[in-house]
Amino acid sequence: MRDDELDEELRADLDMEIEERMQSGMSRADAESSARAAFGSLALIKEATREAWGWRSLERLMQDVRYALRLLRRNPTFSLAVVVSIALGVGAETAVFSVVNAVLLRPLAVAHPDRLVAIAEHPSGGSQDRRAVSGPDFADLHDQNTSFEHLAGVLTFTFPVTDAGEPIMARCTGVSPDFFDAIGMKPRLGRVYRPEEYHVGNTVILSEGFWQRRFGGDPGVVGKTIYLNHVPQQVIGVMPRSPDLFSDTDLWLTYVADYEWARQRDNRFLSLIGLLRPGVGAAQARQELQAIYRRMPGVAANATIELSPLRDQVVGGVRDALLVLLGAVGLVLLIACANVANLLLARGAARQQEIATRFALGASRGRMIRQFLTESLLLSALGGIAGVLLAWGLVRGLVGVAAEYLPRASGIQVDLPVLVFGIVVSLAAGVIFSIAPVAAASRDALHDSVKARGMTSPKERSTRGALVAAELGIAVILLTGAGLLARSFWQVLNVTPGFRADHVLTLRLRVPDERVATPFYPDLLERLAHRPGIDAAAVSDCMPTGFLAGADLLVRDRAIDPSHVPTADACFISADYFHTLGIPLHAGRWFGDVDAATTLPVVIVSEAVARELWPGQVAVGRQLAVNYRSLGRPMDDAPATRTVVGVVADVRQRGLETPSRMAVYLPYQQDATRRSLRAMVLFARTAGEPESMARSVQEDVRALAPDVPLQAVSSLEAALHQTLAPRTFSLVLLATFAGFALLLASGGLYGVISYAVARRAREIAIRMALGARKIDVLQAVLGEQFRWLAAGLLAGLAGAWSLAQLLRGMLFGIGAADAWTFAGVIMLLGVVSVAACWNPASRAVRIDPLAVLREE
Repeated sequence: MRDDELDEELRADLDMEIEERMQSGMSRADAESSARAAFGSLALIKEATREAWGWRSLERLMQDVRYALRLLRRNPTFSLAVVVSIALGVGAETAVFSVVNAVLLRPLAVAHPDRLVAIAEHPSGGSQDRRAVSGPDFADLHDQNTSFEHLAGVLTFTFPVTDAGEPIMARCTGVSPDFFDAIGMKPRLGRVYRPEEYHVGNTVILSEGFWQRRFGGDPGVVGKTIYLNHVPQQVIGVMPRSPDLFSDTDLWLTYVADYEWARQRDNRFLSLIGLLRPGVGAAQARQELQAIYRRMPGVAANATIELSPLRDQVVGGVRDALLVLLGAVGLVLLIACANVANLLLARGAARQQEIATRFALGASRGRMIRQFLTESLLLSALGGIAGVLLAWGLVRGLVGVAAEYLPRASGIQVDLPVLVFGIVVSLAAGVIFSIAPVAAASRDALHDSVKARGMTSPKERSTRGALVAAELGIAVILLTGAGLLARSFWQVLNVTPGFRADHVLTLRLRVPDERVATPFYPDLLERLAHRPGIDAAAVSDCMPTGFLAGADLLVRDRAIDPSHVPTADACFISADYFHTLGIPLHAGRWFGDVDAATTLPVVIVSEAVARELWPGQVAVGRQLAVNYRSLGRPMDDAPATRTVVGVVADVRQRGLETPSRMAVYLPYQQDATRRSLRAMVLFARTAGEPESMARSVQEDVRALAPDVPLQAVSSLEAALHQTLAPRTFSLVLLATFAGFALLLASGGLYGVISYAVARRAREIAIRMALGARKIDVLQAVLGEQFRWLAAGLLAGLAGAWSLAQLLRGMLFGIGAADAWTFAGVIMLLGVVSVAACWNPASRAVRIDPLAVLREE
């Protein structure tokens, strides 16, 4: 740096020090004397280090920081408003990013996450008919492929643990020999299964969580025996926690391919996981598997095999919702930046005298820009620190609310990548909201301002108006998105599920095999029928909006295309099932005591079955064979022909948002295999609140079968609402962000008009003194702002239309261009804008021209 440049800078710094001392109450002479005395030492130090360019730059930066801190201390209200705005924006953005990072971006905690794929069949070639794979299908794909280093089959189920202690239901994952090698899991204790153990089922591997809960982390657990379904199993190992894959698994069991049901090609129950060989792409592997698949018996010509990254399967359907939320909170951050920019512009206008003095004494434009940037970055740093602390609390709240349905929720935290993101976002915000004040820090802008003698310049009004328009436009986008989700949520809540969920208690039962042949269920239902407070009780092997099996429907004396066999949801039920759940009967009769194991097989069908199989005809009395499909059920025997004895209303078995499908209901006592009796759901319609009867019902179960595990005790309404948890989560967050955006936008509009009235008080006084009417004053104050608001509204509607297209897959019962939502947003913003403008506009028309001009 040259000496003349250093002198100019020192002079500007000296003037700044003198002004600071004068603002603290010192006289001009005392302030100049003390500043020169102190500044002489500083000048000597700078002169001594003039060759050390880096040190001089750091020293100048520190001086700017100290000056900025003094300004912040002198304006605590302004500083707090800016820091809080930044903290809210940065905190919300960082919190949502922490969720996106953990759920979508972080690689799976496995050995080779980039080479792991999930494999599924699509029997009709469409993306919506994904289905599991049978044992023979898996054997063909495993033995004939050359693309995979490991190809593993996986199935999940539950088993009762009936060793010492209270019986519990364990979540089990059965795996084929390649599984642990495919995902790179090594046991924490003991060993994995030997090849011969995949042909017999007498050993078990514990998960770390089950080991801790059931055995207290006993390091000597290997070699001990636990009883699954009253069958002894020797513990051979403990697997470490798997936060991403099968995180809720209690026990790792073998998939025994020798079982009869595992050798049936129509019995589909396996999910496939493959580890690609190094250098083999997913497209190449799919082509090879497709060729193998097409050679299998019974495969349709348009059937396909699909491969997808395993992480995509783990993430499930939350990707789009999380990305929308991340974008939404980013828009909120932009509104916060616009508000802060308006605050800085207002403060810059108030500091015109200071800036004019510094320019007049030779300060360069670069020096002023550097000072403004330093102040902005300091504010953003303080706001960023507060935002990261806020994000830490928000993350804990998000995990607590969404842990039940968000995959990989256990890994959501404010870690190093999230901290770096928060710092970058806060610094970027500082640069963004400093653009307008920095642009105003020029001699020309200053000259215009000084020449206007306290009147707002057109450039400044345009800048502030554009910022408010941007805030309003973003608010329109977010409010429209929240409105569409809210309308969809309302549509879902008004869906008629086909059953009555109120006053129904549900309880899942897993009966040990030796009890299947006992009269446990009839005795339990008889006991509950005489329990005060219970109006009806029933059992079923399916749960509305939860889990259910399927069945192929075969109409006797009618040709069926083997590639297009009608399928339906299927349930084994007790006689009072329809009465307990309030499902109306439209034709025929209910099941009764006459429908026993030794009587003629019967079936009740839904209206959809009657319409599809016997359109325009009477369904009752028709003959129908139901080929029931479920895990472990033999499929070789031809299904029995059943007589249709009733037709009931359609039920949305798979959730409120999924249309009802064809459904058939079978008497549970006519299940020849009795496999459905192993896992049933107990339904009890109560006179009062279902939860009040939970203890009594559990006591009745315990009295009849102390070894039967009890699980998932809840009301049917709670289970129904739980299916809406993802939609509720997205709606609540987006509505929160939209509300915050509306609050910021209305606050920004209020501030801009209040500032305009204060700055233009002299102009308004002159206009009124010259005979201007109140309507003329209002037009002068609000006319330009309303033009900016109209521009912001139009831009926001265009952005809202784009967002609506992105949300199309999340909408239910309405279109992306829902007129009610768009009209409601426009009306809401109109009301809020008028409310924000009313107070400052009314102050403008109450200005006393004589008082203002007298002050001048």
